[in-house]
Amino acid sequence: MKQLLFILLVANLSLLTPAKVCANFERIVSGNNEPDSKNLLFGIQDKIDKAFLLALKTRQAEPLTLLEENLNKLKGENSSSIVTYWQSYAKYYLSICYLQLDDKTAAKESINKAIDLIEDLKTKNSEDYTLLAYEQSFSCQFKPGIIIPLISKKLKNNCETALEIDSLNMRAYFVLGSNDFYTPEMFGGGKSAEKMLLKAISLPNQKIANPFLPSWGKENAYELLIRWYIRKEKWDLARKYYNEGLKKYPDNFMIQELASKLKN
Repeated sequence: MKQLLFILLVANLSLLTPAKVCANFERIVSGNNEPDSKNLLFGIQDKIDKAFLLALKTRQAEPLTLLEENLNKLKGENSSSIVTYWQSYAKYYLSICYLQLDDKTAAKESINKAIDLIEDLKTKNSEDYTLLAYEQSFSCQFKPGIIIPLISKKLKNNCETALEIDSLNMRAYFVLGSNDFYTPEMFGGGKSAEKMLLKAISLPNQKIANPFLPSWGKENAYELLIRWYIRKEKWDLARKYYNEGLKKYPDNFMIQELASKLKN
């Protein structure tokens, strides 16, 4: 039912003022104005993803900042590290949103805060280290070129630590593969992307289904793996993983758009 309400909301954005867009979104994701742990954190990744999509469609950051405010309120009453994780995840998507809105200063500030939230955790688990590495990779675009190798080393170390804690963390393999995919060959890139991305898609999103915990990464891993094979002109493999990825994620636009790049 909530999915249907969200689709109807997006379809009628032009009829709504910004205030009404945010009010409707709040009712969809929480059902009330006073967040509590169980309601807000249930399916929180999906809520943040939908807030991000709505922010892009309306070209306003309010859907994301609304969720962020509710997470901040929740954090004030709850010291759980899972709240911090989702605060950081929301900040990461807010940074992407600000980039799309051509506000690079706000984007830089948001990703730096996202990183600080995880770095300040006294005890980090495998998922924390993985998200930290992912955000560090994204932050490179805001850093001077001279320090990017240092950041790259840090994020690799964080992924390795994540895998030492949990060797079956799909997201850690994805982040390693993504970092290698985007690293130019002259700087040592292109050596492990295929291996890491293949490993990522071979693992489950979650070992045990849990609506409070992260499940992101596999769709992105498929997309990059297909792009990798296109880059290397390995067309049979590109088509194989395109078909496989599209079957698993038929609504993923990033995978869909790769169809035009595949040779018959």
